[in-house]
Amino acid sequence: MRVILGCLLAAALAFAEHPPRSACSKQTHGRLWPEEANTDRGVALQLMRSGEVYLCSYGRLHYHWEPLSTDWKTLEAAHPRPKPEAAPRTEQAEAGPTSSAR
Repeated sequence: MRVILGCLLAAALAFAEHPPRSACSKQTHGRLWPEEANTDRGVALQLMRSGEVYLCSYGRLHYHWEPLSTDWKTLEAAHPRPKPEAAPRTEQAEAGPTSSAR
C-alpha cells in the first residue's frame, strides 16, 4: 500500500512541476513551452535534453504543440534494431582452446 501511495505522490509531483500548456495559436506561433525556455537559454537546454520542451507550430489545418526534441529511448522503442543472428557453432569452438601456441 505504501508503494502505491509513493508512486501516486511521485506522479502528482511530476505533473505539478509545469503549469498546463497555454493555447497554441497565431499569437504564440514559434514560442516554446514552458515559457521559461523562451527567456532562459540554460533552462531551454535542460528541457531539450529531457524532452520536455514543445514548439507551437502550424500544421495542415491548425496550430498545435509539437515536441522539439525526443529521448533516444523513445526512438529505439519505436524502431527496434534487428537482433544479430548467432554465428553457427563449429567443431573447433566446441572443443575449446588448443595448446598449439607455444
